[in-house]
Amino acid sequence: MTRNGLSKMAAATVLLVIMSIVPAAVAVTYSVGDFNGWTSGVDYTVWLTGDILEFKYGPAHSVDMTNKAGCDGCDSSVSTENHSDGDTKIELKTVGRN
Repeated sequence: MTRNGLSKMAAATVLLVIMSIVPAAVAVTYSVGDFNGWTSGVDYTVWLTGDILEFKYGPAHSVDMTNKAGCDGCDSSVSTENHSDGDTKIELKTVGRN
């Protein structure tokens, strides 16, 4: 490999490292359903990959991670995660509707 090729590979590696660090540095935490209840009018288009949704809820409730069909049908039997600690933080890992 030529020196120019190594230089390009090093630059690409540095760029990849920077790109993996930047989302964590600019991630935003959104409070979802606090003790005052749920509100309407949420602008979901501002949520980005790397952002964190923080759910605060009482002991009679829980947060279940499910797919769209499970959510639409209010079916927690297909949950991939279940949280009941009253303060659950979930990082958005994919783009689009989930």
